[in-house]
Amino acid sequence: MKKNELFIVGSYKRVQVSIEISNYRYTPALRDLRGVAWCVQLSATKQDALAKRLEQICDMENLRCDLSTLRKLCDLCANDMRHSINTLQWAAVASNKTKRSITMKLIHEVVEKEKGGAASIFEHWSSILELSKHVDAKGGIKNTRERVFVIERIAAEHGGEERFVSGLHANYMVSLPIGVIRKASSWFLFYDDMQKIIHSLQNWSVQKYASSFFVSLHLSLATHARVSIAYPQLEQTIYQKSKESEETISDVRSCGHFGRQTQRNELVLDILPYIVKIAQPPIKPMNESLYNQRELSIFNQTVSVMCDYGLTYTATMIKDQINWLFTPAIDVLTMFPLEEPKRPYLANATRQLIAHKITLTRVRLADHTPQQQSERITTNTDKIKEIIDTENQKKKKRLSAGAMKRKEQGKHSDVIFTHQDGDSNAVKKKVTIQQLNSIIFGESQFPSNCSQLIGRFRIDQNTDLTSDQLVKLFENVQEIRGVLQIWNSQLTFVSFTKNIKSITGDPLENVLSIVNNTKMTAVNLSSLLYSNGKLEIRNNQNLNLQKTCSAIHDVYFNYRVITGNSFDCGCEIHGIFKWPQVASFPENCIVLYGDLVLEEAPPPFKVLYRLSSLTKLYGFLRVRNTNLETLGFLQNLEAIESGPEAEYTIHIESNHYLRRLDLIKLQSIKSRNTDSIVRIDDEFCVDPAFVQLLAQSKMKEIQDYHVKTFCEADKINNPSIYCRGKLSAVNDRCTRYIGDILYINNDISDYNDIQNYTKVPAADIRKIQQFEMVFGSILIEGSTLKNVSLPNLREIYQVSDASYDIGYGFKNSVGYKAVMKFRRNDFLENISFPNLNVAYQNMYFLHNANLTKDETLCQTLANQIANVSVIGIDAEYDCRSYLP
Repeated sequence: MKKNELFIVGSYKRVQVSIEISNYRYTPALRDLRGVAWCVQLSATKQDALAKRLEQICDMENLRCDLSTLRKLCDLCANDMRHSINTLQWAAVASNKTKRSITMKLIHEVVEKEKGGAASIFEHWSSILELSKHVDAKGGIKNTRERVFVIERIAAEHGGEERFVSGLHANYMVSLPIGVIRKASSWFLFYDDMQKIIHSLQNWSVQKYASSFFVSLHLSLATHARVSIAYPQLEQTIYQKSKESEETISDVRSCGHFGRQTQRNELVLDILPYIVKIAQPPIKPMNESLYNQRELSIFNQTVSVMCDYGLTYTATMIKDQINWLFTPAIDVLTMFPLEEPKRPYLANATRQLIAHKITLTRVRLADHTPQQQSERITTNTDKIKEIIDTENQKKKKRLSAGAMKRKEQGKHSDVIFTHQDGDSNAVKKKVTIQQLNSIIFGESQFPSNCSQLIGRFRIDQNTDLTSDQLVKLFENVQEIRGVLQIWNSQLTFVSFTKNIKSITGDPLENVLSIVNNTKMTAVNLSSLLYSNGKLEIRNNQNLNLQKTCSAIHDVYFNYRVITGNSFDCGCEIHGIFKWPQVASFPENCIVLYGDLVLEEAPPPFKVLYRLSSLTKLYGFLRVRNTNLETLGFLQNLEAIESGPEAEYTIHIESNHYLRRLDLIKLQSIKSRNTDSIVRIDDEFCVDPAFVQLLAQSKMKEIQDYHVKTFCEADKINNPSIYCRGKLSAVNDRCTRYIGDILYINNDISDYNDIQNYTKVPAADIRKIQQFEMVFGSILIEGSTLKNVSLPNLREIYQVSDASYDIGYGFKNSVGYKAVMKFRRNDFLENISFPNLNVAYQNMYFLHNANLTKDETLCQTLANQIANVSVIGIDAEYDCRSYLP
């Protein structure tokens, strides 16, 4: 638990904020707090964030430890925060005793010490299911007798654990022959019968046969293939769902009036399944005042039923989208999940409206306490007096809320605005500009130091405030928590917004809306820094936004609808770029806001080539399932920047006729989402310059599954700066080479002696040393080279898995996305490329007996090379932990 002091804006009240952390959101201990607390479900801890936090701890505690070591620590601790901090504490104690820094070796020692030297349960599962875990010193599989001894030791350790047997049942390979699987199933039945005898008859004598079960499974199911081991989640999932269901039933019975009086089974089987359907009536999402008599009756009936059983809808963030879900979750309790739901789903807007109505109903019911009901007027004389007083009050001038409050208190004081933050279902009072006008210039005085306004503010044709009065009203306002709407007004220059720094409200709503203001010419948003909602500026014929474009771009990006103004800050697209929806897409569009999506049949080329003038795209680019042969209509596109919620920045997939991209002027690929990726899943040739751009775009991950090659000279830009072909024929001035440089030996293996070494001509080495960029792979295996130096090499790229013929029509792969591979060069002692900055994507150093195998080489490579995914030195030595 953590407590902090919180100061309320505009007052001097100090409160204590209590933060409680629980691993289980639906634990009974939180039941009492759930009504008054804000329950937030946090995402899983990210390794980079945890490692940087541990680095801060090391700096504060004066511990010597680099970031790559801390990343390895997080990896070994499965990114568990408490486990990582605990391990770091033990490592700090060990380093202080030995007066040395915290290294990778020390971290491994601490982790192994915490394990107590015992193998993990995952290793034991692998030992039973994989033959590769039983290898002798010569690399061969141990005989059956030796393997049986190992399995018996494992059985002695895990013989009575249900989770261990569950793990075996969940992880054995189902692709084995059906006879083997049938035999294994009979052994699992044997184990169940044995456990039944033990637990029902308390007869432990059959426990001695447990080892035969594990040995038989190993002899039946063990395979040479690698088995993907995962922890069995079925029982845990069942237990968790059962617990959540218990919590849901308890909440319904404790909150609802009718739920308390109903039996448990009747509630689950006969009532709640029908309430799920009743609470989702077939009504349209619109304002309550627009419903007809029948729809209004259905709406009120729904609210009444949900109130009777203590139900409502609550806003929940799911996959970066707000959905209104049942609270308590009776739909999860009473209905089976469907992979392709066909049940009628009530719109989120309607659910939100029902939830708000339920909240108002509960507040109204809470106000009518039994004591107040007993104090109601019952005599005729009192009723007549009440009628007379009511009529007199109607004749008097109506007082504002502030004036009524001062009258009740008997003193004059400033207007106090209060807002209870936290629960998104809080009842918020809507305030019109006319009501604010009476507050400011009428009976009360608006506080001059007010910096934050909360509510929905609309300025329209009925607003009688002048521009100067609005400036005075908003002169100190820096934040609006709600909505600001300027509709159909007579304002010419909106300057009262010049000091506003933040406008926050519903993320799905237009928090700033400027619509149909015929006389408006300019808007001042120079101080605006943040907004979590959308922007709408439409149909203001004389409004020129040229001076405001920069602020709108920085704050709203492509969460905007700007059209029908004198100057619109670029073009917009909403939805798929498809005919006839894009028939009115403008020509000469230079800057486009929105996601450019081309799917299935693209629009006619006459419309498609309207995109040829486009230079900047602020959204993602998706081309999928089309018959396009090229993207040449985007020939002038210079920059792509996707939004904060974009999963992909570029997504090109299943375009069977696409042969090249032709994005000849593209210079920048960025995203406001650090997790956004580029996915190109088509088989075509790529320009080397485009691959350079992808590698330098700093995308978190780049996925591609089809074979791609570098385009021929007649299909790339500036072909004269590249060279191809045999090294002996390459010009001495060429610095950019396209092609694979392979020196292979099909007769060598990883462990046998080499009879015929690979010859690498000295002239070829000199040619390779002159290259600054290589678009392909460098493979040298089985050579007698002692030193390899590539002093000029700065960048090396590969877009596919290079391969070479090994005879009889078979090919051997260099390695997955291998840009460089040195294997079985027994005399190699030193390798250096001091100027190498980009290696896209993997580098392999395997079984080079005399090559230095210390941390210095790994650290050096990791520090100087960007965009490299793997640096491997032999099977047991891996440099990936040093990579950023």
